Amino acid sequence: MIRFLESKLALAFRTRLTQYVHDLYLGDSLTYYKLQALDARVAHPDQFITTDIARFCAKLASFVSSLGKPALDAVIFNVQLVRGVGLRGTVGMFAMYMATAGLLRACTPAFGRMAAEQAALEGDFRAGHARVVANAEEIAFYRGAPREAEQLRASLRGLLAHARRVARSRVPHVVLEDMVIKYTWSAFGYAACALPFFVGGSSSGTGGGAGARTQRFVTNKRILVNLSDAGGRMMASIKEAMELTGYTARVYALLRALHALRRDDYGPPGAGAYALARAHGLTYSDIDGVRLTGVPIVAPGGDGELLVRPLTWEVRRGEHWLV
Repeated sequence: MIRFLESKLALAFRTRLTQYVHDLYLGDSLTYYKLQALDARVAHPDQFITTDIARFCAKLASFVSSLGKPALDAVIFNVQLVRGVGLRGTVGMFAMYMATAGLLRACTPAFGRMAAEQAALEGDFRAGHARVVANAEEIAFYRGAPREAEQLRASLRGLLAHARRVARSRVPHVVLEDMVIKYTWSAFGYAACALPFFVGGSSSGTGGGAGARTQRFVTNKRILVNLSDAGGRMMASIKEAMELTGYTARVYALLRALHALRRDDYGPPGAGAYALARAHGLTYSDIDGVRLTGVPIVAPGGDGELLVRPLTWEVRRGEHWLV
C-alpha cells in the first residue's frame, strides 16, 4: 500500500511540475527558441524535462515515505524505551545516535553532486545519439560514421567511468554505515537495556523476581531492535536526501533559466565579448527602414561567435538587398 501511494504521489508531482514547465517552455515568449539558440545556461533541455523531472519527483515521493514512517516509529519506540530503561538510558542512546550520525555525515561522499554529474553525462550521451538521428543524411553523405562513433564511445566511456567512481565511493560508506548501525548501536543499546538492573532509580528496572526482570530485559531488547531498524532507515533516507539535492539543483537550474528568459534576462555577462547579456544600443525611430550602426554579426549561442565585424548598414522602404 505504501508503494502504491508513493507511486501515486510521484505521478502527481510529475504531472503538475511538467505542466508548469511546459507553460514556461512553450509559451508566447519563445522560451524554447531562446533556450536553444540564445542562451547557454541549460544544455539539452529535453533531458531536463523528460528524465530529470521524473527522477526528481520519484526521489521526492520516495523520500517522503522513507523518512516519515521511520520517524514515526522512532517516536513511538522512544516513548516505550523511556518507560523500560528510564530517561538516562534513552538520553544516552539519543546522544550516541546523534554522534554517530554526525560521523556518518562527515564521511558520506557528495552523492548529490555525483547524481547531478551523472545526469549531465547521460544527457550528453543521449544528445549524441539524437544528433546522429537528426543529421543522419549529412553523416552518410560525408561518410562521418567513424567520427560519430568515436564521439559516442568517448561519451560512453566518460559516463561509465563516472558510474564506476560512484560505485567505488559507495563501498566504504556502506561498510562504515553497517558497522555503526549493526554493531555500535547494538552494543550501546544492550548496555542501556542492562543499565536499570545495575543502577538503581528506575521503577521498572528493579523489583520482582528473576523471571520478571528477564521479561523486562527481553521486552526492552525487542524495542531496541525495532528502534535501531527505524534509525537505520532514517540514516538511509539521509543518503537519499543527498541524492535528491542533485536532482533538485538541475530542476531549479531549468526553472531559473526559463523564468529569466521570459523576462529576456540572459544572465550576467559571460566571458565572450558578444554575449547577449552585454548587448545594448539605440533604436532609431526617425527613419523609414532599418539601420545598423557598428553592429557585429555573431552566431546564435550563449556567448556568440563573431562572423562579421561590426557592420554599418541601412536599407529603406522599397529597397532590396541580396546577401
